[in-house]
Amino acid sequence: MESRVKCAVCAVVMCLVLRAGNGMEHKFRYYTDNSGLSSNTIQCLYQDDKGYVWVGTADGLDRFNSYDFTNYRSDYRRRNTLENNCIYSLCGEGFPNGDRIWVGTSDGVYIFDSKDESFVHLPILGSDGRERRNLLVYSLAADVAGNMWIGTLGDGLYRYSLKSGTFEHYNAAKYPEAFSSDVIVKIVLDHDNNIWVASGGGSLLSRYNPENNRFSTFRVEDTLTREPISRISTMCQDSFGDIWIAGYACELYKFELSRLTFTCNRPEDGEAYGRVRSMIEYTPGIIMLGTDHGLVNFNTKNRSFEHVDNGTTNRNGRLNDKFIHSILKDRDGGVWIGTYFGGINYLSPLSSLFTLIEAGEGCGHIISKFCEDPEGNIWIGSDDGGLSLYNPRTGSYTPVAVDPRDRALNIHALTIDGGWLWVGTYGDGLYRIDLRTRQMKHFTQAGTGLDNLDVYSVFRDSRGQLWIGTKMGICRYDDVSQTITCAFGLGHNSDVVDICEDARGHLWFASLGKGLIRYGFDDGRFALCSHDSGGGLSDFVSCLAVEGDNLWIGTHGCGLCRYDIAADTLSREFDMLPYGNCAVFQIVQNGGELWLTTNRGLLKYSPGNGPQSIYKFTSDDGLLANIFNANSGIKSSTGHIYIGCNNGINKFYPYDFTRRENSAKLSVVFPDFKLFNRSVPVDGRLLSNTIDCQRSVRLRGRKMSFSLDFIALNFSSPLRTVYRYRLENFDDKWITTGLDEGAGVQHVSYTNLPPNRCRRGGWLAPWSWPTACWLCWPWRAAACGCAAGLAARTASRSPRSPARTSSTCSKPRSASSRRWPTKYVRPSR
Repeated sequence: MESRVKCAVCAVVMCLVLRAGNGMEHKFRYYTDNSGLSSNTIQCLYQDDKGYVWVGTADGLDRFNSYDFTNYRSDYRRRNTLENNCIYSLCGEGFPNGDRIWVGTSDGVYIFDSKDESFVHLPILGSDGRERRNLLVYSLAADVAGNMWIGTLGDGLYRYSLKSGTFEHYNAAKYPEAFSSDVIVKIVLDHDNNIWVASGGGSLLSRYNPENNRFSTFRVEDTLTREPISRISTMCQDSFGDIWIAGYACELYKFELSRLTFTCNRPEDGEAYGRVRSMIEYTPGIIMLGTDHGLVNFNTKNRSFEHVDNGTTNRNGRLNDKFIHSILKDRDGGVWIGTYFGGINYLSPLSSLFTLIEAGEGCGHIISKFCEDPEGNIWIGSDDGGLSLYNPRTGSYTPVAVDPRDRALNIHALTIDGGWLWVGTYGDGLYRIDLRTRQMKHFTQAGTGLDNLDVYSVFRDSRGQLWIGTKMGICRYDDVSQTITCAFGLGHNSDVVDICEDARGHLWFASLGKGLIRYGFDDGRFALCSHDSGGGLSDFVSCLAVEGDNLWIGTHGCGLCRYDIAADTLSREFDMLPYGNCAVFQIVQNGGELWLTTNRGLLKYSPGNGPQSIYKFTSDDGLLANIFNANSGIKSSTGHIYIGCNNGINKFYPYDFTRRENSAKLSVVFPDFKLFNRSVPVDGRLLSNTIDCQRSVRLRGRKMSFSLDFIALNFSSPLRTVYRYRLENFDDKWITTGLDEGAGVQHVSYTNLPPNRCRRGGWLAPWSWPTACWLCWPWRAAACGCAAGLAARTASRSPRSPARTSSTCSKPRSASSRRWPTKYVRPSR
């Protein structure tokens, strides 16, 4: 039985942080029966040529398109379905085409044909020509010579020739020198197209020699110490060409093919890890092991094991089950972990790019402010734990006492000023700390002239004047008298939270309540660039950044704005994009791009790049939160960006994302084709193949109506892909969909289509048939990362035609620029 179960990906349980052995931090996303899986017992995983992820469970076969699961199970009422639901192994045929997937079950092999989504049972014949029944097929592999290799639990190994349709049977009785038993635990095709076979119950590893139809055998034991493996459990090959063989006691043997030597790597307490059931190369130099006691990483350089997660917490984002039976690394770098009781634990390739900095003992967790000193140390202010100092070189994170009388200051401003550190607080005024002696001077309203005890910003301008933003206005600090005077009173609830200076002699102040304020050095006047004066700017300005003649303005409710200082014009950057009304909390500049912390995640914005200008990252990608704290972000001298939220700090290197975006490409697939709102069956009349594999469709009639479903296989950010599509010879322009970030599978409908020869993409000669409409494949439906967590340069793929990529993202209509009226106000005296 085949069914579609909608998976509310946005509601998928998200996890906290898992520290892996290579120093990365990871977040898991869970897929269970509640998400649409046939069963929570996952026995194998596979990704096909189109990009679908296939899941073999104890109660059915599932195909995942990043949004929902299609379930394939036995159904006596239908022909050409599975007859056994217990799936142990999956493999693409590869020869003569990749449209067929071999499915190993507890009762033989079934072959799935994606052209018509049918299953055919393959009778396995022994040497006597009789069919073998009740064979548990535990491992499958395809070689380049057109053979399928079938490993069973109890009946040895079979080789099936796709050309001749014949079987060859290999077992321990016939080949005792090659197999320890008839239990075949793993078959691997290496980089040189050799077939390697591992049999259970012993230590024999065999390589098939096609020249004589025999096997070369290697005993898995350390070349120097002669220490043998306990029993072979599984194996894999790494990117350097070495084969790694795991045993039941979590021992790991490295087999160097160039020298034919074995090296034993054994953890101190193998019983704590248990049997290794699956393994992959996570990254070059890191072998990831799935065991009966959780996830283990092995570092090949220092030959060390690290227990990443024992799977017993089962909450708060840790592994939700300790029994790991399968691991898959997909083509985008995502890792799929199949467990015995907990379904799938998915690890996004983006999650390892964000590093969590855990607060030290006695330090605050609600991060409000950063600054960097000349030695490269990061000073951190918090709402709940005062001041802390983080050393990026050593990783030390320690509390620093500003005021011995109050160690839990609520800090909202930090500025390095030569040898001084200025600390602005909520309710406790302003502090100045000598970085060398750590001596402190406290500025309050009594005797210093500070107009308010709530200090939100401190800034030293190019002329040497120190400015202080408070809850009620703007103040100046006199270095000689060490006193503070009010320069511009704004009244209650004015919160001056940011200050910056442009190259034309202006200071800019961001106020949560009075909007944007400008001060001119030449005339000494303050100007209110307010919402009321018709400038189109919110009264709630939260952050500022200067880039040449551009002043970038983060607001609450109007998104990001740009003020052209030379032209005196203001424009809203996101008016034509999905983030026009978001709240921007901090702007961090990195070359020609801006990193924005918002109430809708972290945005990477490349001005002037159209819909492809924004990439969005959320907690799905490894961030601690989707909403960040005001003005809590900084780029350090090493190029790393730190951002703060209510439960810690994320650190990342922005160029890592650029490299990933340049390498990321998504496949677009087509789940369904409807004619007059009814799915078209694959019965040979209209469709001879599924719509994904069909080359053309001929629709008869003078006025046609059809609809097509499509989706990009974007597993890391499934709900944040924006598409542009066009039916050439019919649509005049590209049509955008997916901007709402809420839909998975996209639907496009055409009604009253006249007779024509149309094409999903490139132009074909029109009017080729007077009473029929021809739809020719492929459609260049492109998914662009306008709102996605990665750049998605995509084209649909067809098995019979190469993937094509189009430049699909046009530049949005520019926001209406307007002259900026200002209201000048005399400064306070």
